[in-house]
Amino acid sequence: MMKIIYFSQKEQFLEKMATLAGKVEYVTPSPAKADGLRTRLTAQNSQDVITIAKFTSNLVEHLWAGE
Repeated sequence: MMKIIYFSQKEQFLEKMATLAGKVEYVTPSPAKADGLRTRLTAQNSQDVITIAKFTSNLVEHLWAGE
């Protein structure tokens, strides 16, 4: 299930993300932002950082997987 949460400061975002359980996928606007977020996250196997382009590509692939 997708959950959208808005934050006004980076620290609020990182604190909230640390409390989430399960697989977390972060969607960022660009590869540079994705790299920057990866450096700030703690190493956990359940976290993945992708760009909006990759997210869209995965979504389209999933929607048309059966055809």
